[in-house]
Amino acid sequence: MNHRAFYLESCLSTPEMIYSLEDEQLLFASKHGRKDKEEEIEVPLKLSVGVSVALVGLFLIVVPVVPLPVKSWGKEMMVYGVGIALDACYDYDGNKNKP
Repeated sequence: MNHRAFYLESCLSTPEMIYSLEDEQLLFASKHGRKDKEEEIEVPLKLSVGVSVALVGLFLIVVPVVPLPVKSWGKEMMVYGVGIALDACYDYDGNKNKP
């Protein structure tokens, strides 16, 4: 966030300078040495939701102070979370191979 504040300060202090999102991103990339967005790993939203749901289910099972009905929800959440994550992996591989 520091680069954004620096760029906004530059825009406000120089009347000729107009705020541009592209210029801000280029300034950030030049400061941090990023060359392309291609280097970043793209994680599908569905996969992250599935993993999160499965981890919450695991947490509900492992914590000893959770009542028994909630522990059964934890088991179901783990199953659903893993299913969502596997579905996301299958969809991601299928879309990746399409032209």
